[in-house]
Amino acid sequence: MKKIDNKIKLINIKKSKKEILIRTKRNKGRDKKLCKERNIKNIKNENIKKKKYPVHNKKYDLPINFCIYENYDEVSHFFNDVICYLKKKLVNKKEFSEISIIFDASQIVQVTFASIIYLLALMNSFRHSTHKRIKFSGNLPNDSDAKEKFLSSGFLKFFNKNTFEEMETVTDGIRYGNGVYEPSVFRNMYVDLSKDKSKIHFLSTTLIEIIDNSVQHAYKKNNDIQNKEWYFFYKEEHECYDFTLLDTGVGIPETMRKNFKELVEKLLSYDNIDTKLLVSGLKGDFRTGTGEKNRGNGLPKIYENCINGNLCDMEIISGGAYCKIKKDGQIKYKDNSNYFLGTIYRWRILKEDLK
Repeated sequence: MKKIDNKIKLINIKKSKKEILIRTKRNKGRDKKLCKERNIKNIKNENIKKKKYPVHNKKYDLPINFCIYENYDEVSHFFNDVICYLKKKLVNKKEFSEISIIFDASQIVQVTFASIIYLLALMNSFRHSTHKRIKFSGNLPNDSDAKEKFLSSGFLKFFNKNTFEEMETVTDGIRYGNGVYEPSVFRNMYVDLSKDKSKIHFLSTTLIEIIDNSVQHAYKKNNDIQNKEWYFFYKEEHECYDFTLLDTGVGIPETMRKNFKELVEKLLSYDNIDTKLLVSGLKGDFRTGTGEKNRGNGLPKIYENCINGNLCDMEIISGGAYCKIKKDGQIKYKDNSNYFLGTIYRWRILKEDLK
């Protein structure tokens, strides 16, 4: 019996070894398969990481005369060309790509601060797009005077920034805001201009009217590109201070079209209704039924300060309109052939008036 039991044990041991060998081979095969699958998956992940998205390169030569006031047609055409190109690229949210815009400013000979600031404002507006990667680069003018204006404006401080949040605390150069008027942004400027607060009260009320109206009425709701932003810059000259304030909203004429449809219909006979709307807004013609003013709320006040001599050589560009207010109250205006997205205000204050 013992011999039989030993034989059975040997048979069982052989069977066990065979089963173990089979299981081992099976496991090895399975492990190889799993390893192979993991390697394939890792390779795919690495390829995804290394995948190069299509890069859309575009180079723009800035106009030699980059003065929005003196060379409006060419400068506005340049800005509109950039806006149209970027909007076209940004319209497809499914296609993820990188957009590289190069601004060649080397040939610029003449330039105004308004043009520099508006260029910066456009870059900031399009950076808000979350579904595309936009990279801006460029160079400075070769001309020494033009280059100095770019540098003194503080343009390079923000050229390579992805967000402009830090701009709100800037004490010199370009000032930036994405909300209503904040006194802290202008406090240092007021101190530099005059120690007598009564002398600069008209300036603070002007800034409040323009900025708050811009934030409330200039921007459309649910817009991926346009945010409620405004930009301000001032420069000390020999006998005066030069001020520029702008936004990239829909413009004053467009806002008036929306809010005063009945009054606008009466002006349809004019060739360029934008100019007529802006002039009418300055003179306070646009009011609601209760006597309150809408987007043009700050315009009559601006016009009043110009007549009083507080603001000199006020120029306004908005939509298809241009106006310049003279000290005697006369409004010089012209029709712009190219549409301008946003509004630019520029004025001067004489130093002798702040003493």
